[in-house]
Amino acid sequence: MIHQVLEEVARRVGTPLQIVSDHGGDLKKGVNLYQAAHPEVITTYNITHQCARLLKSELELDETYQAFASRCARSRQQLQQSPLSCLRPPTQRAKARYFNVENWYRKVFGPSPLAKRRAVFQQKTVDIESA
Repeated sequence: MIHQVLEEVARRVGTPLQIVSDHGGDLKKGVNLYQAAHPEVITTYNITHQCARLLKSELELDETYQAFASRCARSRQQLQQSPLSCLRPPTQRAKARYFNVENWYRKVFGPSPLAKRRAVFQQKTVDIESA
């Protein structure tokens, strides 16, 4: 189905130069089929998903972060329907859950305690790009 959609879009607007995807099962096969028929098209892994995977590996087993996320969830419930509801943390999604909490924290409290981890993460990203 994805392959057919890509072909239809190409008929309407022309062959794309690049396709960015998360390599999800629903997309990967269709993008690969399209690229096989159009080898000039570059396929690129979505950097957001790559970053989320790296961040997940840093935070998934971190007790401090897990306690923070748990407190955020409790706070969200307690602040709902209150005068302070504008300060509620974002809902933790099943996917990409590590991105939205830090942005909320910075807006409400200032610099994030994840700043040190961000520096490590950025270094890992540079190392990956250099490899």
